Amino acid sequence: MRYVLYLLILLGIGYGAYSIFRGDEEPAPLAANAANSGEAEVSDASTEAEEPAPAQPSVEALVAEAEKAIARAQTAVSRSKAQEDLDEARRKLSTAYLALAASGEGEELRQRLEGLNEQVFDSEEPIPGKSVLYTIRANDRLWTLCNTYFPKEYGVRIDPGFLCWLNGVSDPRRIREGQNFKIPLEELSLLVSKSRHRLWVLLGGVYVKEFPVGLGLNDKTPEGMFEIETKIKEPDWYFDGRRVAYGDPKNPLGTRWMGFVRTRRAAGYGIHGTDEPETVGKSVSQGCVRMLNAHAEQLFGWVPRGTKVRIVR
Repeated sequence: MRYVLYLLILLGIGYGAYSIFRGDEEPAPLAANAANSGEAEVSDASTEAEEPAPAQPSVEALVAEAEKAIARAQTAVSRSKAQEDLDEARRKLSTAYLALAASGEGEELRQRLEGLNEQVFDSEEPIPGKSVLYTIRANDRLWTLCNTYFPKEYGVRIDPGFLCWLNGVSDPRRIREGQNFKIPLEELSLLVSKSRHRLWVLLGGVYVKEFPVGLGLNDKTPEGMFEIETKIKEPDWYFDGRRVAYGDPKNPLGTRWMGFVRTRRAAGYGIHGTDEPETVGKSVSQGCVRMLNAHAEQLFGWVPRGTKVRIVR
């Protein structure tokens, strides 16, 4: 009897091992990481269909809600509450504007939105959950704060150029002890519209600024989600096994290069300047997103490595 029992145990162990190697046990699912890898998101038609997302408010409804928030701000009992209301209004208007901008409309909304941005950004009043106030201390350096202290303390990546623009400071080297800086707790991202030849800078998904761009000839600019990995001033251009030095008339990269994480779909793509301003607004490049040099230099000073870039039709 004892031998029979041993035999049954051995048979059970053997079957379990066989099942594992055969693949009967379902492996743990792997988390999707398309955005971090720079790959475009791909839907799997074989997976179970998800419930449809709830209908988004219409542009008219968003504008009406923004108007109510602005009216509340005008009668708010405190500066803090007024800023929260204005911030709510700019978020509503941003959603409305971006919905219209894809078809070339919404210029009036854009102008109103930039006015609201100015009101919110110019105020030293922080918005709970969206920004904090930091007071410059002795021996502080913006570069160190942005690259070390703020990521550790607030969990946000921010470049000195954008922080200075946000706080109305012209030179990051000229800060003084006791000076207040508003620190955003949301990160920048970029949205590129191929049909409109536009690049929008978003903070926490909300419109901040737009630039005209040039794109790839014959639809060469890829669509999807990408990530800025390299930033180079006065870049050389490497093409077809050759190096074309910065300043060479044959180098199309202008004064700045912001390269995407290399993937199977996006090897060699990025955002750069151009010495041919007449090509901005057109589709004539090898596939990269090109900007006027002055615009590329401004964007270069705003976006940190790791910034997400979404390119849409």
